[in-house]
Amino acid sequence: MGVEHEKPRQSHQEGGMIRFKKNSTSLKEEFEHLDIRLQILIYAIGGFLYHRFNKFVTITDLFRDDIKSVHHYWRGADVRTSDLTEEEGDAVVEFVNGHFIYGTLVDGKPVKFCLFDERKRKSQNWTGGHFHLQVDPSGVMEIRKVI
Repeated sequence: MGVEHEKPRQSHQEGGMIRFKKNSTSLKEEFEHLDIRLQILIYAIGGFLYHRFNKFVTITDLFRDDIKSVHHYWRGADVRTSDLTEEEGDAVVEFVNGHFIYGTLVDGKPVKFCLFDERKRKSQNWTGGHFHLQVDPSGVMEIRKVI
């Protein structure tokens, strides 16, 4: 017997599981340029939030004209966390770290940095709590087999 969740008022077709920051005319277009692995990661988070909490993932920043930033190479994205409770945010971190493997091996273990949790940690361009998502330049994204 499954748990029934109340669905958000707007359907998948009207708005989808992915939203874009208000007053941003370019984010929807920029999303189409993102590394496909990053698009998949964002869709996975959107699906997780929608089905688990009836919430959406909201993209706040994609391309940056800064060659030192992964955003410049279409491999970085920032998503809003202000509309998530601490528990919901923690669940997103656990979901991503439990399903996606990022980067190289350290002491024989995979380093998983698809998601940097910047809800409290201020980074160089910090404008408020958010998740920074990124994929590495190798062109490979590994997904854990969950049993």
